[in-house]
Amino acid sequence: MDKEMIKSAIKQFLERELKREIPSTSTNLINAGFLDSFTIIKLITFVESNFNLTVDIDSANEDSFSSIDTLTEQIIIWKEK
Repeated sequence: MDKEMIKSAIKQFLERELKREIPSTSTNLINAGFLDSFTIIKLITFVESNFNLTVDIDSANEDSFSSIDTLTEQIIIWKEK
């Protein structure tokens, strides 16, 4: 799965969950009020099941989920482990 497919899958999932449009994959999801702790847990579950990986909670932080772009980069790193 390439970067654009990962970004698209995450964006579609979040928009479906939040019932709101995310303007850009670079939008800061936390500062813009799209993500709260509950939604982050749902997002982690989605990422683990859709991308067949385990999120490394020790290396994950708020920055890992700040935008769809940064989360995509983080997913690529996690998949390489």
